[in-house]
Amino acid sequence: MAEVRNNFNEWIATKLADALATMVMFFGVTFLTLSILFFQTPKTPLEWVQYIIQTFFQGVALPVLAFVAKIEGARQQKLLQETHDVVMREMKEIKGMMAELHAIEVEEKKIEAALEKGLKK
Repeated sequence: MAEVRNNFNEWIATKLADALATMVMFFGVTFLTLSILFFQTPKTPLEWVQYIIQTFFQGVALPVLAFVAKIEGARQQKLLQETHDVVMREMKEIKGMMAELHAIEVEEKKIEAALEKGLKK
């Protein structure tokens, strides 16, 4: 039951994060925060600072930061996948070289054994 709840919570959180981390959300929040100025304009410098920090930065910057984080996450994932692919190709080459070395060792042992037999006769 706890696993179902966790999966549901994760699903909801993922959907909300995806919805909030869009440029549509950025423009929507920007419009809403600027439209407040038509109804209630800050009068003192302190009110303007509070409006800019509390309303504009928190409302507008967070969707942008989430959007950028999403893009950077995708870039990191791509880089990690490319690195993984290169490492796996290198491992395949190394395994091939090791197999060749093993075959050479087997041949050397056969030659050494034949030489030892020839010297004993």
